[in-house]
Amino acid sequence: KANPSVILLNIFGGITKADTVALGVKQALEEMHTKIPVVARIKGVNEAQAKEMLRSIGTYPAETVEEAAELAVKVKSGGA
Repeated sequence: KANPSVILLNIFGGITKADTVALGVKQALEEMHTKIPVVARIKGVNEAQAKEMLRSIGTYPAETVEEAAELAVKVKSGGA
């Protein structure tokens, strides 16, 4: 059984709007009631709304894949 200490999401909404994807992620995380921290990098149409939606549920936002990876390590280490 997996026992992750952090979840890193890298989402690119090409045809699908980023806020639509973020809504699905938000609903899934709320249903799971997980205490695992989530780092999210999201790009695409309606990106600002998507980021705000994910930020509102306590995810750690990142602008680039590199930043997301670094932030995930910091979060895992308790430094974020």
